[in-house]
Amino acid sequence: MKALYPSLLALAVGLVGCSTTEVPVTTSFPRTSQNQMQAAKHWGFVANDVAARLQTALLSPDSKQRMVLHVEPHRNNSTFSRAFHEMLVTALLQHGFGVTEDRSQGLPLSYDIQPVAYADRGAPPAGPGSYGDHEVIVTTSVMSGNRYLARLSDVYYVNDNNFQQYLTAYIPSTKLIEVVGNGN
Repeated sequence: MKALYPSLLALAVGLVGCSTTEVPVTTSFPRTSQNQMQAAKHWGFVANDVAARLQTALLSPDSKQRMVLHVEPHRNNSTFSRAFHEMLVTALLQHGFGVTEDRSQGLPLSYDIQPVAYADRGAPPAGPGSYGDHEVIVTTSVMSGNRYLARLSDVYYVNDNNFQQYLTAYIPSTKLIEVVGNGN
């Protein structure tokens, strides 16, 4: 029986070795920092940061001509998207861009707002004002025809109790129905 034991052990080790697959080992990303939006004032900081980075990406320091942009309103009519639109127009003007409401006169600048909710991140909120399980991704693009001239993507933590400010506001649809009598 003692002679059989090493053979069985070698067979077991061999079978275990054959049954493993070559899959990547799970690791975490390096620790980084991420801003948290906690007030409307922070939305202005986001708009200003976007305008400053677009200025660096699109405007030549030697150019005397202002680049004109048309900031397309976002289809998401959330509290954040309405405020961000207005703050972004202001910030763009402050950073040397021309801004027009005429689609045919400026390069289109669009932005997308993607609220992200996690079912259970495993990190309990640390108290009032903590971020918990919600983030918002803001992506800004400037196009020339079908070509991207600039594209920025940013991720922000948001307070759990303020997450609804980033969601599309429901606007009930209305329909006008004309009632016509037969004269009786």
